[in-house]
Amino acid sequence: MGHMKSSPRGGDSRLTVCLGRMPRMLREILGEMLARLPALEVIANEGLESNPAAVLRKCRPDALIMGRPDCDHIQLDRLVRASPATRIVHLSSDGRTAVVYEPNALPLTIERPSIEDLVGIMTATGSETAE
Repeated sequence: MGHMKSSPRGGDSRLTVCLGRMPRMLREILGEMLARLPALEVIANEGLESNPAAVLRKCRPDALIMGRPDCDHIQLDRLVRASPATRIVHLSSDGRTAVVYEPNALPLTIERPSIEDLVGIMTATGSETAE
């Protein structure tokens, strides 16, 4: 994980992030905060928020941040296997818990995650998140 993609806009290397379905206020605040960070590019995915598989197919992000209850553990496992290059972060609806899913690793739970925690999750290599 933590790979960088070339931005179609300027050729710079930034991490691409899509926001899945979550409470509107949380989505707007999180989107605004992440968009301010030069290392990240928040990709628009209008109309796909409620379908995580479609977001992954269309946007091919480095990270997908979504709220609960988008899907159950079996569906999450399928998403992770179908898109192993994408780190999936599940936020609780109140934003107080983040669970990170990636291939060949147990889910990692982070209580009271900050924006810095989320950026760290998205930019870490697989071995760093497993610790």
